[in-house]
Amino acid sequence: MKNYMPSVQKSVYIGNSVRTKKRKKAQAKKLLAENDQQITNFFNPLSLQSHPSSDPDKPDNQSDNQNSDDQNSECEEHFNYEQLIKSLENEVKSGNLDSRYKLRLTALLQYLRLINHEEPKIKASLSIAQQLNKGPYFAHCLREWEKLVKNGETIPISKRGKHCKIKSLLDDEDVQMQIATYLHENKFEFYVADFVDYVKNVVFPSLGIEQETTISTRTARNWLNKMEFEFKQFKKGVYVDGHERPDVIAL
Repeated sequence: MKNYMPSVQKSVYIGNSVRTKKRKKAQAKKLLAENDQQITNFFNPLSLQSHPSSDPDKPDNQSDNQNSDDQNSECEEHFNYEQLIKSLENEVKSGNLDSRYKLRLTALLQYLRLINHEEPKIKASLSIAQQLNKGPYFAHCLREWEKLVKNGETIPISKRGKHCKIKSLLDDEDVQMQIATYLHENKFEFYVADFVDYVKNVVFPSLGIEQETTISTRTARNWLNKMEFEFKQFKKGVYVDGHERPDVIAL
């Protein structure tokens, strides 16, 4: 038990031992025998007449689902898809649209045309996605975009290729030359922290950066990998010189 380390966290009893469970169960039986009443005695059974259904052959949950579907279908019938389709057609015909955004509008327009011809939404969205070599996620996006345009909103624009482009200082040839010179001079006694200090105190001031700026350790490793430098442990090899052996001299 020499290596035993006691737990820092204190033990807490939560009352789930076997003896405690048996004691609570015995108390419950004792109270039941004294009161002679169960919890079911305090509730009345649900009568079938309290929730009449429209069809006696169908359960109540099916009738409720049917009513909700009827309400949704009535809302869909009242919505004017023709006007929405015309507005999207005019937007697609405008020439100042991004290619990806125009593709989304065109797919949504075809999807709304299918819905206008009483095509099921899931089937219509999957059909449009399959025509564009897309998957179920694009079909789901079509159904979500439909909700947006019905509420007077616009569909989201694709952000692919529009993120901020950051140019690395390592692309400068002068920076690469200074770093390569430093690494060749200190290749056997090299630490990442020393390299960070060199970039901070030598490289950045040579570029005219007067404000105190540094790089992180992770950035330093990325720079070294980009310049095709690898971290390896330096070991001295052992060589045996045998040109003065007696048998070699004799020959």
